[in-house]
Amino acid sequence: MATDTISNPTKASSFPSSSLDDVGSQSSLSQQVLPAKTGIALRLWKDQSIQIINTYGKQVVDTWAFESGDPTRHMSMEHIRARLGKISIAVGDTLISNHRTPLLTVTADTTPGVHDTLIAACDEERYAEVSVTHFLEYPLSLG
Repeated sequence: MATDTISNPTKASSFPSSSLDDVGSQSSLSQQVLPAKTGIALRLWKDQSIQIINTYGKQVVDTWAFESGDPTRHMSMEHIRARLGKISIAVGDTLISNHRTPLLTVTADTTPGVHDTLIAACDEERYAEVSVTHFLEYPLSLG
């Protein structure tokens, strides 16, 4: 199993929706196993961490972040590449928004692969171009 651990060094980041689980800053998230082609959204508070485990080791695990309260401020691969001066992220790298504010920091990584910042996350049109249909078979779970 390959794992990544990402922490939120600043303010809360997630979808700004009251339908999300609000996990307190001192509590830990329970383990949730997501079937292939599904997703989940949750609120991550300052100094809280989330561990993403790719149980099969070969699936793409798209990860995205928004500033709490303003979905127009979102994780931006273009800004991350410019700030880091490289196309792959690694332990210690801070992932920033399109307004250059820090959203997440990679704190651990045991994956054998490379995390690039070139291919757009959850890009249905891109999947269609390579003949992948129904890339998300189930609606996004909020929480």
